[in-house]
Amino acid sequence: MNTLSLRLPIISHCGRLKTRTILKLIFGGCAICILPLLAIYLFQVGDLIKVSLSTKAYGAEIEELKEKALILQTESTEHLSLGIIEEKIQESNFVKVEEIKYIPIPSYYFAASENQ
Repeated sequence: MNTLSLRLPIISHCGRLKTRTILKLIFGGCAICILPLLAIYLFQVGDLIKVSLSTKAYGAEIEELKEKALILQTESTEHLSLGIIEEKIQESNFVKVEEIKYIPIPSYYFAASENQ
């Protein structure tokens, strides 16, 4: 019967290296690969937490501003009521158009363009 065997370099050196040394090399290589990925993961989680907290803070600020806008809107409707506008007009001392007298000014006091 024919048998086929694979001769991998790590297996061929098994006679010289102990099994523990091989396992240490494998785990060391895995740790070297996993540690940078773990560091990147931790930074991403930190950034995600910052974004979440800032979103909550902005949400609370938006709610406060909505309440202030509602208060200002009700105050503006109170200030723009017709009665208050009429009072302001009465306080302004406007006069009727018939009572206005215009001062006649001769035309030579006005500036005129020479290109006409």
